[in-house]
Amino acid sequence: NNVGRAYYDQGRLDEAVVELKEAIRLDEENALAYFNLGLAYKGQGREEEAIAAFETYLDIIPSDHPNREIVEQEVAKLKEATASETAEYRNAAGGYSFLYPHSMHADHDDTWTIVAGSQSALDAAFENALDEAIQESPIVMADAMAYDGILEDLDLEEGAEPGDFLQALADLMAMDTEDIRTGTVNGYPAAMSRTTMGGEDGYPGILVFILVEERGIVLSSMATPDEWETFEPTFMAMLDSIRFFDPEE
Repeated sequence: NNVGRAYYDQGRLDEAVVELKEAIRLDEENALAYFNLGLAYKGQGREEEAIAAFETYLDIIPSDHPNREIVEQEVAKLKEATASETAEYRNAAGGYSFLYPHSMHADHDDTWTIVAGSQSALDAAFENALDEAIQESPIVMADAMAYDGILEDLDLEEGAEPGDFLQALADLMAMDTEDIRTGTVNGYPAAMSRTTMGGEDGYPGILVFILVEERGIVLSSMATPDEWETFEPTFMAMLDSIRFFDPEE
């Protein structure tokens, strides 16, 4: 933590992040390391990651800590700035929309939407060259499917729960699931699980299934192990922003 802070003070932000993440790996309750990591991420312009680090710091410190109000104000400013740096992507055929960072690229093919960190990664993902795409940048894929059709495709019975859909989808996509959780997204029944694609040393990510009346909405995120930790807050922000409407013919 001290080495990371020293690098931060010298403006050596990449090196600061490496040291501070190592401090957190060694002690996940090291509040000061999370605070310093938030500063380093902010200095790099990585607002989503800075917010996540500062919020973890706030979770760890006591409620009466003298720094709490200052850090809460900083988080609010970062969230306001981040909101202005996002754009809405609307998939008319799928009947859904979400916010994504201006720095990423998005496009769709009918009900499919793919978001990636570069145009070349986006093109590779659309050509089913997922390994090539993920090696270049994290990707997010979304799709909307008719309820009856997905029941048939996944060999599920009427009345299946979101967790059943998610596990069947993960099996179809050759993903390992971990701790499937159920709840709601934008008020609709949903299931979410951390996933790994490609085996033990494969790509980490999150798979989400949302049951929206007569549709099943799927969101899947993947990244290399080195990039996943910093990309996860971005994906969760995209998931939190998703909204649904009647699909357009």
